[in-house]
Amino acid sequence: MNEIPAPKPQEAHLQFHYYPSDSLTKPCEPCPDDFYETFKASHVHDLMMWCTKLHGYAIAANQVGINQQFFFLLRGPKLPKDSPQFIINPEIVDESKDTISFRETCLSLPNFTAAIRRSERFTLLYNDGLDKGTRKELKCRGLLARIIHHEVSHLKGRLITDEVSPFAKDDADKYLKALAKSVGQQ
Repeated sequence: MNEIPAPKPQEAHLQFHYYPSDSLTKPCEPCPDDFYETFKASHVHDLMMWCTKLHGYAIAANQVGINQQFFFLLRGPKLPKDSPQFIINPEIVDESKDTISFRETCLSLPNFTAAIRRSERFTLLYNDGLDKGTRKELKCRGLLARIIHHEVSHLKGRLITDEVSPFAKDDADKYLKALAKSVGQQ
């Protein structure tokens, strides 16, 4: 399996987007068939750099202002060693009805955590960006499933504030209002 080499310490070409950036709340477009001919390799390195710099597990394209369906998954000690790294046009299928609630954070929502209920396991269909776009299938469960579900939600224009229970919705809305106000958007 190919691996993305660690980025050289340098400035990113793409800027990271925090809420209330419009790029975070718009559904992303599927990557076109000629994606591999037009895609800039520096984008993958920027995703990897931001993910590492912000101490995240993964980062979606729209978090750096790209409106296409792909995300980068940073491999680490808590994830399977053979986890895909560059996931394109992901589709979650065969979602289990069994769910589990777990506290999540989001790189685009600083200092916000919420209990989010997600499926315990599912199958992911995706194009592997490190294997010439080959369509693959991955059985996901545990932390890997949670991270991938979170990133797929991003690509649908959804944040964890959209996924909170009705009981936590008021707190999430207050947080978003305060965050927007702190950056001058009301």
